[in-house]
Amino acid sequence: MTISRLESQTEGLVEARKRIRKLELECDMLLKTKCDLADFQKNIDRINTHMREEDIMMIRIDNHCLSLDQYLDKYLPVRIQ
Repeated sequence: MTISRLESQTEGLVEARKRIRKLELECDMLLKTKCDLADFQKNIDRINTHMREEDIMMIRIDNHCLSLDQYLDKYLPVRIQ
């Protein structure tokens, strides 16, 4: 082998090691951020339950506001006269 060919192979080896290291870091990051499907479903169910409770509360508040508005429309003019 010639020296230039040996040097080019060495450079290729260095580049390959850099790519391998980069891929190892990406794999580590993915392993750290990977979410178990069961945990994900539990979180989704918890969020959906909370959102249903919020919807029910908002419907109650909306109905209460409508009742107050109707009461004011009906009895406020009487008090003003």
